Amino acid sequence: MLRKILVICFLINLLFSCKMGSKKIDQVAETKSDLSNSSLNAASNVSESKTQKPNTWQEEVNLIEAKLLEAEAREDHNQKGINFMKLANIHHEKSGDLRTAIFNAQRSVSSFAMAKDTSQIANMLKYQASLLASNGQYDLAIGAADEAIRYYREVDFDRGIAAMYLNKAQTYLAEKDYSKSEEFYEQAIKILKEKPNENTIFLYQLHGLKLYKESENNRKFQKLVKICEASIASGKIRPNLINQFESIKNK
Repeated sequence: MLRKILVICFLINLLFSCKMGSKKIDQVAETKSDLSNSSLNAASNVSESKTQKPNTWQEEVNLIEAKLLEAEAREDHNQKGINFMKLANIHHEKSGDLRTAIFNAQRSVSSFAMAKDTSQIANMLKYQASLLASNGQYDLAIGAADEAIRYYREVDFDRGIAAMYLNKAQTYLAEKDYSKSEEFYEQAIKILKEKPNENTIFLYQLHGLKLYKESENNRKFQKLVKICEASIASGKIRPNLINQFESIKNK
């Protein structure tokens, strides 16, 4: 189970993550009014650069960190959550630094917790679970997924729960625990079939194909191939999903 970051530790992490000069950091640490002044300066810099699109991921990070200072000065936890989420995404997709992505995802979770935004907490736990699995931290990934399920249940969001079951199925597949992967895959499909959406079900079935192929369960693999081909014949499946299906089928 993931622990919530204490508020005071969260602020310290925020201050050290911002790429300010050492003088500005000292000012922020000394007084709240100094924090406000730094935030206003950062906001001004962001405003001046609006006409210029960031050329590198590091420039994007700098802009987001300036917005974080501004949100901190306003004690806007929701905006902090959003901007920490953006940092996690940049480090995941652009810098390739998974550890920093996971760290910022956790800070996003903590910010949304302070904002008492249950849906966003669940969504960020879902993202964090995926990042942890990608980083090979499977036990922590399962823990984050279970926590997300708890929050999705609080808001009665079945599709969120189904997504987390699929997330767990993918994590167990990465661990080569085929039995548990199939268990959670089937639970996810069961939820989706109650309110069917052809493309979403098809997307989940792609995991089933990967699972049955890797576990060498040819009978279930061929059965699911036929189900997917029938869905494709209906003309309702998106081309990108069809391409993924063909890739798995012919691999």
